[in-house]
Amino acid sequence: MPLSDLFSPLKRQFGLFSIVLLVVSLGVYALFQLLPETQKTTVYFSLKPVLTESQAPTFDHAESTMKMAEAMSGWAKNPQFREDIASEAGVVISNFKRKLAARKQNYINVFWTLKLQDEEIQHRDKVVAALLSQIDKRFIELNTASRAPYAMTAPEVFSEAQSLPTWALVVASLLFGLSFATVSAYAKEALGGKVSFNAQLKALFLDSPILVMPEKLGKHDEKLLEQFILTFESPRLIGTFPASEKHFALSPADTINHTSDTPLLLVKLGETTLNELENLKAIFGENLGLIVFNQ
Repeated sequence: MPLSDLFSPLKRQFGLFSIVLLVVSLGVYALFQLLPETQKTTVYFSLKPVLTESQAPTFDHAESTMKMAEAMSGWAKNPQFREDIASEAGVVISNFKRKLAARKQNYINVFWTLKLQDEEIQHRDKVVAALLSQIDKRFIELNTASRAPYAMTAPEVFSEAQSLPTWALVVASLLFGLSFATVSAYAKEALGGKVSFNAQLKALFLDSPILVMPEKLGKHDEKLLEQFILTFESPRLIGTFPASEKHFALSPADTINHTSDTPLLLVKLGETTLNELENLKAIFGENLGLIVFNQ
């Protein structure tokens, strides 16, 4: 199917396409503006074992430190740990489970990530202080019971606002708008049972001559149209869309002589229904011609 035929519904339904594109794009952009403000805080520190002279020759530095880092990262999944942070900070954090995460990097570094939204951002310092306090408390408890204690570097804290740049919001909004607008244009014709493509006509009328008029109805090439009509014996025009009777002298289907007349069906893509064409084919067979207006 030629691309011009494939995209023809977009051209015919340009008004609907434009309205949907504008409304959906503006609506999606407005929704993006309503997304909550998010601030991401990263807490970073490193671990290092404190070795005695007797431990040094046999101590597996990498494996032991990795296990320690994994153990500390796992605290983020502990509901009690999160509850202790909120309690110490004196704040309520909704869905805290999804806003606090930790991971190890290599085998000595631990990264904690805290994401706060809207009103929670104003309590950022309290929550971070409580987080560091709870980490330090549990780290001391873990170290006390360990035969191979660790030292933790001073935590580094960095915060940044998280938001999509304006250009990304505009592009995303336009993509949503284009998608909905395109679907709307095709859906309007498809759901109405309309003929949308020349390929549909060629498949339905395999042996019938078809003249395709690319210009708008009323601005079409009348000379070309006349030449096509005169190639038939006793041509009779039959309209399949309302506007056809304004531009042509039509013949009612029941006045056509099946043996001496040749029906010429005036078809307008996006308006003529497939069901009507199937009915006309059932009445006249393949002994007919088609004049198709793409717009």
